[in-house]
Amino acid sequence: DEVDAAVNKLLWQGQVAIQFELEASAESPVSDPCHMLVPRVAYLSFCLEQIAEHFAFGALAAQLIGHKTTTTSSAGDEAPPSDQEPSRVWFSHNGQAMPWHLPVGVLADIYCHQDEPPFAIRVHLTPREDDPTSATIGPVEMEPIFANRLKEANYVKYARLDMAILRNRTTTTKLWSSLLHDDYDKFSTTIQELVGDATDWYKHIPFVAYIVTSGPHGTVAITETIQEPFPTSDENGIAWTLRDLLLWLAPDVFADAPEDGVDDRISIHGIQPPLNTPVQWLARHMPHPDNFVHMVLQLS
Repeated sequence: DEVDAAVNKLLWQGQVAIQFELEASAESPVSDPCHMLVPRVAYLSFCLEQIAEHFAFGALAAQLIGHKTTTTSSAGDEAPPSDQEPSRVWFSHNGQAMPWHLPVGVLADIYCHQDEPPFAIRVHLTPREDDPTSATIGPVEMEPIFANRLKEANYVKYARLDMAILRNRTTTTKLWSSLLHDDYDKFSTTIQELVGDATDWYKHIPFVAYIVTSGPHGTVAITETIQEPFPTSDENGIAWTLRDLLLWLAPDVFADAPEDGVDDRISIHGIQPPLNTPVQWLARHMPHPDNFVHMVLQLS
């Protein structure tokens, strides 16, 4: 109905205020931080080109949006990228490297306290010593990863993988392009075939739960990531709720959770839904564009 449709659009329109700063060793003619309002449903790789332009890294801009920067030899042939070209970047917050494949909103829910805006992110141009292969990839390279996540989520929802729409590369490219360019109307129209109408009942809710614990000096740790199918109803057709899902995930932790209140230890899109919300409704109206419901559980 109109209310549910409004929820979908409001969640898409959610933004995170981010302040990007260069690592101390980076050389740039621009010293001021780069401030951006980034959609919660976007990925950090969507910011790469604007970051490169802000800090005046012209050669880096082309590389970061998914293209190899090349030079031309005297014979007119393309030569391999120069060793002097900047490395691909990686991001950190409060001294902790952040995973590049999570949506911006999920990263904010994990790493950024709500009373500490903006979300301060450091941009690193030198490879990580502990994991030199973990640099952020560009949007072009992320597109097939996104398409595979869509297929995975819809297999969980319907317990089958015979959906012609997901085998159509034009459709998945259209979805990715609308996400990349923040085009909600185009995305919602295209995704409708995957969501189905209100009478379609999913078999399972596709979700990812990030179990987060606090560490010293304001650090946090993702101690566990849980991604398993959870049914939308019991054997009698009674709808399972968010509270049921939480009790299944961590029965000892959520044993005292109220039946119909909220629990500030859980965050979906930066908000705490009522615990009596059916997981079917969450799967239909609160997923990210990859069709997974991303939940952050702050357990300590």
